[in-house]
Amino acid sequence: MTHAHRRPGTNHLGETAGSVPHPPIVSRKQWLGERRKLLGREKDLTKHYDRVNAERRRLPIVKIEKDYVFDGPNGKQHLNAIFEGRRQLIVYHFMFDPAWEKGCPGCRRSVYAGRARRDLRAYIPRSASKA
Repeated sequence: MTHAHRRPGTNHLGETAGSVPHPPIVSRKQWLGERRKLLGREKDLTKHYDRVNAERRRLPIVKIEKDYVFDGPNGKQHLNAIFEGRRQLIVYHFMFDPAWEKGCPGCRRSVYAGRARRDLRAYIPRSASKA
C-alpha cells in the first residue's frame, strides 16, 4: 500500500494503532527457544541469498560494442577511459529532475556514503551522449 493510498491514521499494512497485533508475553526460556528456531530460519535464508548471489556473479557478461561518451568532471570521456585501468566500474543511476534544485534525497545519501569510503573512487557522469 503506497502512502498516497493509505487511510489516515493507518500504517503501511492498513493497521490502526489499536489494531496492531502484539505477540504474547512468555517466559525467557520459551522466548529463547522461539528465537533459536527463528535464528535457524534466518541462517537458512542467508545461505539461500549467498547461493543466489553466487549464481548472479556467474551470469555471462555482454561485450559492450557501442562507443559510449560521458560528460563528467574531466570533460568528455569514453567508457574505457572511465575505468582508468581497473577491471570493474560502479555505475549508479542518480535521479535528478531538471526542475529540482537538488537530486533525489536517497541518491544523495548514497553518493555521500560512497565519497566517505576511501576504497571507493566514484565517477558520476552528469549526462551521457551518443558517440
